[in-house]
Amino acid sequence: MLPTRPKQSTLIGKYHENIITNYYDLAFFNEDKIFNQFEVVFDPEIPRDSRKLIRQAVQNIEGEIINKVGPYVLKGTIVWASPKDPKNSESVSFKSKFVEKDSKVEHEFVVKLQKTKTFNMNKLYDDPKLAQQVLQVLNSQLKSKMSRLPGLKEFNKSSKFYNVNSECVVEDSCLKVMKGFFTSIHILNGQPKLLVDVSTRVLRNESFADTLRYDKGGFQHFVGRPVIADYGNYRIYKIEGIINDQTPESKFSCKGQSISYREYFKTHYGIDIKNLKQPLLKSSVKKKYLKEGKMVEEIEPIVLIPELVKLTGMEDDERSNFQLMKRMASHTKMEPQERNEKAQDLLKKLAKDKDKSDLFQIRPQEMTVRGFILPQPVFEFGGNRTEVPKGGQLNVRQRLLKPIELSTWSLVYTSLNDRDDDDADELVKMMKEAGKTYGITVKDPRFIVSKSKGWESFRKAIIDANEKDKLAEEQIVITFITKFETNWYPQIKKEMLNKLGANHQNVRRDSLKKNTMSIVSKILLQINAKIGDPLWKIQLGHPELKGKRIIVGGMAIYHKLLAGNQSCAAFVGTTNNDLNKFYTCPKLMQMNQQRFDSLR
Repeated sequence: MLPTRPKQSTLIGKYHENIITNYYDLAFFNEDKIFNQFEVVFDPEIPRDSRKLIRQAVQNIEGEIINKVGPYVLKGTIVWASPKDPKNSESVSFKSKFVEKDSKVEHEFVVKLQKTKTFNMNKLYDDPKLAQQVLQVLNSQLKSKMSRLPGLKEFNKSSKFYNVNSECVVEDSCLKVMKGFFTSIHILNGQPKLLVDVSTRVLRNESFADTLRYDKGGFQHFVGRPVIADYGNYRIYKIEGIINDQTPESKFSCKGQSISYREYFKTHYGIDIKNLKQPLLKSSVKKKYLKEGKMVEEIEPIVLIPELVKLTGMEDDERSNFQLMKRMASHTKMEPQERNEKAQDLLKKLAKDKDKSDLFQIRPQEMTVRGFILPQPVFEFGGNRTEVPKGGQLNVRQRLLKPIELSTWSLVYTSLNDRDDDDADELVKMMKEAGKTYGITVKDPRFIVSKSKGWESFRKAIIDANEKDKLAEEQIVITFITKFETNWYPQIKKEMLNKLGANHQNVRRDSLKKNTMSIVSKILLQINAKIGDPLWKIQLGHPELKGKRIIVGGMAIYHKLLAGNQSCAAFVGTTNNDLNKFYTCPKLMQMNQQRFDSLR
């Protein structure tokens, strides 16, 4: 028997506020929000992978196309158009005569726009694949509008635009903050809406060459770290290695010509490389392109000049520096009212930016939604002590509702000298001390020690220990790694969870240099929860909730997975009336699908 839908609470409507959102309406050129899709056909035929020639042939007759089918966007050989009168838009033909920019060859084509589809922007729920295509088209044009605003540059094709002419240097540090905006068009309740938010990016004031010169950890520490190029489109690359046998004077092949890196950057970007003896960095990018009618993906190697790139983000010791983070917050933190004012300023500029090929106009009017004010939750800890959050902060420094006795556990670390062993002993000592506040008892662990550098030695130590006593039968396994071993983390998780089935907690040694007791306390709370014992329970004090089964849950859809052209929906909800046990269920769906019927 299926459960019935619960009755609507009598609280609904009693406590609510109108909340300003950061979503905004788009205005289209016809009231019905009708779009037409055309396939572009050329006579004589142009190969589909000749993108530059296709683009030039269409751009040459841009005005004629707009007059016939309305403002449009060209994507490959597909034209998306917003007609002023949808009934009059049929297949049309044009003549395009021009001189090709690269080859200087004169061309003449008959360009035919064959109408393939008419769709309504109000009904995008019905076709996820179409919704994905529409979003690509609209966001492509949004990026064009953002790029036309003075001073704004997109970083790494991320839809984040920063003012490159204005940067904030963080006092007493080698860091600076770039300020800008994140803009994107989403499908919300079946209709396209513009999302606008402020964005900040932390960069280093010094080049990677300078960072490398002053860092004592060696180059290997930086493998896998992202750097941003200070030229072109401000692309972000991941450091994959160092090329010691090449310098900026080394030559490579560029469009069939042999040219040095020094000459290349001078010619293409107007940059004079100062240090001509510095080694080069190795990176790569994924590139997709049409080949014989099929989309092909290849890994293209990239060479970077250390002098021309900068590390992004912050080091762990910088994050643990309270005074530095306080100075940083003055540049990165913003009150809601200020965020809204910044967004409004941007929207007014975008609204003034008009182009004859625009598919939409932006309405800067604020959108509001009805939000309900929930009563403050009351947290119950051990000994029937209760706590109410104050200013969004909850005091958990007291005996837990169900503290664990950590008696069967292992600590895995690399030991190359006595100091490494001392660090491991100190962690155990601090865990025992921190546990007293929460009622957690910590016994001595089994030490699993790798006596050599490298992942293989670390992994072998784990496997050998597991053969003696199964790690899955222990309460938890803690890996205690250095900052130079951080890139092992994905492999450690895979080994512990997928292969050995063991509960796992990772701890970085350098994270314990400052605020050690606070950090160890948080680690213990995580372990307590991972083992399955709740830290607290929530009291259901309202009379309407007495004697009823309660579920607090939420659903969300994420559209940018790392692999595959899919979206992911997920549900997370409580499973008991203490609201301290949880169930979660993810489901892969079609890209940009907005609704789902079941999570099974």
